[in-house]
Amino acid sequence: MSFRILNRVANFRPMFIHHLRYSNKKYLDTHEWFIPEGNQIKLGLSEKGLELMNDIVFIDDEIDTEQVFERGEPICAIESVKAASELYAPEKCRVLEVNSELVEDLDGLNTNPEEETNWILKLESVE
Repeated sequence: MSFRILNRVANFRPMFIHHLRYSNKKYLDTHEWFIPEGNQIKLGLSEKGLELMNDIVFIDDEIDTEQVFERGEPICAIESVKAASELYAPEKCRVLEVNSELVEDLDGLNTNPEEETNWILKLESVE
C-alpha cells in the first residue's frame, strides 16, 4: 500500500507547470501582461482583459514605430463585440513589431490570451 502512494507522489506533476515558464511575466492594472526580455518587451492581453471585453474582433496595427510612448500612455486600439479599449505602455518604450499573424487571425488570442506566442506588440525600452 505505501509503495502505491509513493509511486503516485513520485509521478505527480503540478497542473500549473506552464505558469512556471513565465516567472518573469508581469501584469498591468489595465489587464495587459508583459514579458521583459533584455531591453525588449512582449505585450499581450490578460485573461481578465479578454473576459471583460469578450471576443476581440480588431487590433489597430497602424502604429508609428518612431513614436516614444510614456508609461501608461495608450499605444493602440483594440475592439471587441462588446467594447473598445486600448493597450497601454508598461514603461517608456517604442513599438518594434506588431504580431501580424495574430492580428490577421484573432482565434488564438480569443482562446488563450496568456500564451506567450499570442503577444500583440513587441516593444523596446527607452531610457
